[in-house]
Amino acid sequence: MVTKPKSAAPQQKKSTGMAPKVKKTDKKHNDVIEEKKPIAGISEDTEKVAIRRKNVGYQHTRQEKLNQLGTHKITARLNDADYEKLGDLIEYMNHPRPKKNEHQLIEKYSELLSYLLIMVHKSRILSPESEQAKELYRLHKVVNDLKYNKAHTNNEIIEIMKNKNEIRPKSVFTDNNMYDWNDNIIELLLDIEKLKIKIHKLDKLDQ
Repeated sequence: MVTKPKSAAPQQKKSTGMAPKVKKTDKKHNDVIEEKKPIAGISEDTEKVAIRRKNVGYQHTRQEKLNQLGTHKITARLNDADYEKLGDLIEYMNHPRPKKNEHQLIEKYSELLSYLLIMVHKSRILSPESEQAKELYRLHKVVNDLKYNKAHTNNEIIEIMKNKNEIRPKSVFTDNNMYDWNDNIIELLLDIEKLKIKIHKLDKLDQ
């Protein structure tokens, strides 16, 4: 009688001490994830959100400061030589010379431009006080506009002033209505330095 050999008992797998692998599935786990709050339509993690909020706050503060400087914006271009002169002026006003990509350049340029406007206004633009001085200054502005903005010749200006019945500057001093304009009167009204002297005399007479 032939006996079949006994089948060997199944060998047990040795324990490796590691957790059994779990097959990944496409199902979402049930862990609760904190919802990210979008900033400006973009979902970001906490650190980026904080940076974004800080930048937004800075921009609001920055805009308020710029509004305090003024509501008008201008754009200018300078060649290298003029840009160096600009830096000299800024240093003259006790500010560091501007550098590329430096912060707060707008404040420096705005302050400098305001300063230059004041200085030019004091030295070139007249500020009459008396009624006679204001009338003389008005005549200057009319003639200056006709000459430099509308490109009229002196003879054309003379005819225009006569046709408009504009009194000549001497009438401002004498209160006599005289309309006999000539070339010398035009040149006088265009000469800022002479005009300043006459306006100063008129203001003194009114004191």
